[in-house]
Amino acid sequence: MTDEEVAAVVADLALAAELVDMAAPPPAVVQVDTDDDVIIATAVAGSADVLCTRDAHLHEASVIAYCVQRGIRVMDDRQLLTELRAADSTENGGLTPSP
Repeated sequence: MTDEEVAAVVADLALAAELVDMAAPPPAVVQVDTDDDVIIATAVAGSADVLCTRDAHLHEASVIAYCVQRGIRVMDDRQLLTELRAADSTENGGLTPSP
């Protein structure tokens, strides 16, 4: 990606992002990589619908169960993109725009 493309992506993310306050240390959720606990805690604090990641530790059954109990689905980028395209196709009368 060019510097301009990166800047555009960052600007788009800033529009959609929500800053959350992490007042307390995160609970231990990701047993094999405790550095990932803050990611889960941020998603919970921000009332995320989806946690999009390719981090294998965040796709472990216990982590997914923890997230599901809090209304968060854990998906990788391909799963999310497929779902977004399907939703867009439905909203546009079955027409999916070119990538």
